[in-house]
Amino acid sequence: MGRRRILVAIGAAVGLIVVLAGCGAGEKASGDVHKGAAGAGAVRVVMQDDRFQPAVLRVPAGSPVTLEVRNDGQKNHNLTVAGLDVSTGPMHHGDVTTVRFTAPKGTTQFRCTWHQGMVGQIVTT
Repeated sequence: MGRRRILVAIGAAVGLIVVLAGCGAGEKASGDVHKGAAGAGAVRVVMQDDRFQPAVLRVPAGSPVTLEVRNDGQKNHNLTVAGLDVSTGPMHHGDVTTVRFTAPKGTTQFRCTWHQGMVGQIVTT
């Protein structure tokens, strides 16, 4: 009986590690990113389970952009712009993070790297 409990405990621990690894355990923020609200003039993006609102951000090309990213979903998320080497890192329900970058010309995709299909676009005008 003792051996069975040990095996169950090991199985539970491995399962927890797999779940945490899939939701950004160890991932860190990158780029000009800091925790907290952005203040006036920021573009606001809300992460809800499996979508960004708004999904399309329209900004002037070459302009400095400040995003205030809020996780209103029940799942952990991130907002990552691979082409700009920017990521909020893991965000839990209720977290708010400020992200700053210069808007590249054209259309650039942002995504939650943990949830396939959770994508948005930065479109310059």
